[in-house]
Amino acid sequence: MKMPDHTTEIKASATLWTKPFYFFILLVLVTTGWLFNGNWRSGLIASANSSDTPLRVLFIGNSFTYANDLPAIFEGIVKDRQPGKKLHIVTAAEGDYALWQHAADNTTKNALMRGGPWDLVVLQDQSNMPLQESSSQVMDEWCVWFDKWIRSYHARTVLLMTWCDLNRPEDQVVISKVYRDIGLKLNALVIPAGDLMLEVTQKEPEIALYDADGHHPGPNGSYLVACLLCNMLTHTHTQSVSAGNTQANALGAFTKAAVNIPEHIARKLQKYADEFADLEMKRQHF
Repeated sequence: MKMPDHTTEIKASATLWTKPFYFFILLVLVTTGWLFNGNWRSGLIASANSSDTPLRVLFIGNSFTYANDLPAIFEGIVKDRQPGKKLHIVTAAEGDYALWQHAADNTTKNALMRGGPWDLVVLQDQSNMPLQESSSQVMDEWCVWFDKWIRSYHARTVLLMTWCDLNRPEDQVVISKVYRDIGLKLNALVIPAGDLMLEVTQKEPEIALYDADGHHPGPNGSYLVACLLCNMLTHTHTQSVSAGNTQANALGAFTKAAVNIPEHIARKLQKYADEFADLEMKRQHF
């Protein structure tokens, strides 16, 4: 598939900001601290925690995203932690798809441009993209392209970090750096799922986070990632009390409908996700 051309759009955007009036507006936003100080994040947290305001999330990704229906697990956890919370979650994901392919895909474009409005758009690139310098540059370019469109629809970009293969833990350093660098560039929240997957795999080798292929996540892995997503996007933790998630049940009713894993494993994974999210939110000044 040929990569769509976004050069003209980027040049047009650059020209726009050279006009004195728009430059003045940008200067005001920067000097008042609004654009980069994270105030939009405070607003997002308020929206995520309000039962009256729907949380609208679009996932754009690939088989890492749809394996075990990660968005559905995320939705189940949110509903169990916040009873009555309204959610609108849509997934645009194809196996082995990179972001540049999504940019040319009518289904993805329709979801982004007509399926909203969105609060958050979660981007996950194809797992090999960060591993080579040339492909990571392509990833960077298309994250910028998507971020431009996402912001134009008054939504916020979230980068869902991929993870290394089970037998190649050394790759995670490269993957993490690429995602974090792009996150800093875009002022986007990075969900460091790959870093957490590696940590739990090394500390709890008896918990199988991967599928048999050692590449895709198994149910335990998808649940771990969904917990991290929920913690960081809604500022809720396992300790959140709901009718379906009591001390006797690690998995609430909605979560259990999406993924059924042993209770003792769920508790361990929740603890790791809680602790990791707390440290990460401080690291990213969220």
